[in-house]
Order: sequence, then C-alpha cells, then structure tokens
Amino acid sequence: MDTLKFKSSLTESELELLVRAFFCFFSLIRKYCFVPGKVEQWTLIVDMGGKFSMRAMGMIKQVTKITNVLFTCCLEKNYIVNAPYSIYLGWKVMKGMINPVTVKKIRITKNLQEIQQSIPSHQLETKYGGTLPNVTSFWPP
Repeated sequence: MDTLKFKSSLTESELELLVRAFFCFFSLIRKYCFVPGKVEQWTLIVDMGGKFSMRAMGMIKQVTKITNVLFTCCLEKNYIVNAPYSIYLGWKVMKGMINPVTVKKIRITKNLQEIQQSIPSHQLETKYGGTLPNVTSFWPP
C-alpha cells in the first residue's frame, strides 16, 4: 500500500502539480470506485507532523476547495492531526467565515478516538489507533 507524502518546501509549480494530481485521483475514485445510485463519501486524514508550512496550508485549502466545489457531498470528514498550535488559532478565526456545513466536516484534532469512531480499525494505521500496519513506502518516492 502506498501513501502520499510530500516535502514541505514545494515550489509553486510543484504545488499546482500536486493539486492537479489530487483532482485526477478524486475523479478516478468517483468514476470507478463509487457504486452508482449510492451516496458514498470519503474521509481524509492530513497529518501535519507538528510542522507549520504556508505551502502545506495552501495545499490543504486548495484540496478542500476542490472537494467542496467539484466533488460536492463526497467529503464526509477532513481530519487534520498533529497540527501546530498556530493552525488551531488560525482555524478559530477562519471558521467564523466558512459555511457551517463545511466547518462541521473539517476537524483539527489531537483526539484519535474521534477518528477511530468514524473509520473502521482495519482501515486505519496503527499510529492512529487502528490495526493496519503503518505505511513505510510513500508515493511519490
């Protein structure tokens, strides 16, 4: 199993390429993996590793915007874990300006029990309290 991991010092063109890759990935999931006639949603976990990066925040904003605009009603929850304190503070200010439905979907949390309640343990890595082995092979290499 591969997991997407990227360096925190992305150039503007690398960031744009990464956002386009997310768009293509989400499009393929919706086209080939969703069951026609059924409402299916995904849950994203963004692990910030305790580091703040304006580019990483820009990517999170763009991916959230893509999922809200182009993949309406497909996002169940977006958990942001291991976020630095500055992200918590910024979120407190920003969430007052965001649609309440979107605010309910985005969770900046340190509480892994919340994630464990919404994702089956066999689909969750052990570092998040699941039974799936932690991923050590990442894409892109």
